[in-house]
Amino acid sequence: MFNKKSKDMSTAKFKVAQKTGTYTNQNKETKNRYLEVGVVLEHQDGNQSMKLNCYPLPNAKGEIWLNFFPINKDDPDPQDS
Repeated sequence: MFNKKSKDMSTAKFKVAQKTGTYTNQNKETKNRYLEVGVVLEHQDGNQSMKLNCYPLPNAKGEIWLNFFPINKDDPDPQDS
């Protein structure tokens, strides 16, 4: 869904995800379910921008909440699979 390094030397810093619900795992723990909707990029000048790959949907109150999850530099790049 993203490149860790893009052509303009921007670096992906965060995955952007929206909570879509919850589920119960095998240990009977309630966990959040997320949909990845984009990425936060950091440019050479230190500025950041967010690229959305889809439109996030509002909740029942009309609010849109997005979560940023750090990208670990050791994580495999999905573009390479």
